[in-house]
Amino acid sequence: CLVDTDGDGVCDDFEIAGCQDATACNYDAAATDDDSSCTYAATGYDCEGNCLVDTDGDGVCDDFEIAGCQDATACNYDESATDDDGSCFDADAGYDCDGNCIADADGDGICDEFEVNGCMVEYACNYDPEATNDENDACYYATAVFDCDGNCQVDENENGICDQLEDGTCIEDCSSACGDGTYWDADLGQCIAFVDNCPWDLNGDGHVQLQDLLDFLIYYGSYCDPE
Repeated sequence: CLVDTDGDGVCDDFEIAGCQDATACNYDAAATDDDSSCTYAATGYDCEGNCLVDTDGDGVCDDFEIAGCQDATACNYDESATDDDGSCFDADAGYDCDGNCIADADGDGICDEFEVNGCMVEYACNYDPEATNDENDACYYATAVFDCDGNCQVDENENGICDQLEDGTCIEDCSSACGDGTYWDADLGQCIAFVDNCPWDLNGDGHVQLQDLLDFLIYYGSYCDPE
């Protein structure tokens, strides 16, 4: 060679510039002079931009998959997840994802759908240890005259008439011996709590009984005007 600047045995007039790195995407086997033009595939991809490994065929290379919950309705939804790992979980019925009640009208920490109506006063006759909501003031109590079973508190002569009522003023109607919020039920022989705003007393006589059922059956199957 008259001129061989790089001393590679190829005359400068015949040098072919190009990428001489066989691992590069633009490798040129004919090149005799590396011109630093080599380009390479991104990590995880081939020279055409395809994943080297994509096991599930979702277009995301295995090297870049992000495992997580892909269900947008789940509590642990991960919007960055590309591969569902089966970790999704939903809130328990009645609760949100933070464990708070969805509805708790009285703010007592017990969800409305799990409330148990009943008497919550421990010394009441009808105390219910499972009750969480005393919605209808359902409790009734023993009085100075009668116990919770309607028996005399005091009947020294054991004649079935409470000593406080020996004067005969209370035999069939003992409402005078009942405490506040209760009435005398002759059939049960005890004082029973009134039910506030009783919608089942259809005839308005202050007592839910057979007549109310008959009145209901008269209209059974009728359609009501929502207005």
